Amino acid sequence: MLGYFSVYEYGVISRNYSIGIFFLFAAAALLPRRHERPWLLGLLLALAAQTTAMALIVAAAFAGTMFLEPWVSRGGRASATAALKTLGITGVGIVLAAIYVTPPADTGYADVWELEPDR
Repeated sequence: MLGYFSVYEYGVISRNYSIGIFFLFAAAALLPRRHERPWLLGLLLALAAQTTAMALIVAAAFAGTMFLEPWVSRGGRASATAALKTLGITGVGIVLAAIYVTPPADTGYADVWELEPDR
């Protein structure tokens, strides 16, 4: 868990994946109390979605699992409400992350394509 790759390779050399891993591990640690603190779980997943694209994908999968869990395990009304709260907060974080990473329409380095050779 806290070895060479998670602390040094992902945090320093490659990219800053460590903060996303931190938020995802914190959400996993909160998993046993997900019905008591759905807002905190949603906030941790939304913050993880803001860090990197990989954490965004994992947070979306995590939230999807939390959303499906009450219906698969027949957990009752209270767990469905907690799952919807978690999904709502995480969904806002995912939508904001998608808005932030979408480049503007006027950006780019190859806007004009020249198909005719220069003379």
